[in-house]
Amino acid sequence: MIGLNLKCESTKTDRGDVDVVAMEGYLDGHTAPKLMRLIDDLISQKHYRLVLDMSRLEYMSSAGFGILAATQKRTQAQGGDLKVVNLPEKIRRTFVTLGLENIIETHATREDAFAAFR
Repeated sequence: MIGLNLKCESTKTDRGDVDVVAMEGYLDGHTAPKLMRLIDDLISQKHYRLVLDMSRLEYMSSAGFGILAATQKRTQAQGGDLKVVNLPEKIRRTFVTLGLENIIETHATREDAFAAFR
């Protein structure tokens, strides 16, 4: 089984604190609970401004796309937001097919995502 590595860091921006979760590996039904636990921890600590950096993500199943949609809903309900950066092309195609580009902002860089927070 191929795993998922996660690294979380809090970044101070001119628009406030933003938590960045960098993902590496495979996000699927086996590894999705690991990401969900991290997001649950962040939200329970009132961290509602999240950026997911997918530059090193090799694969994402429907479980991963479900987490994105649920996280967007949860962060926005608390006045925050979720942004995705460095979305690999093969994952982007499914992201667009599912219509997620209509509800989750994507950006080329972390800096672009930071600037997009209101």
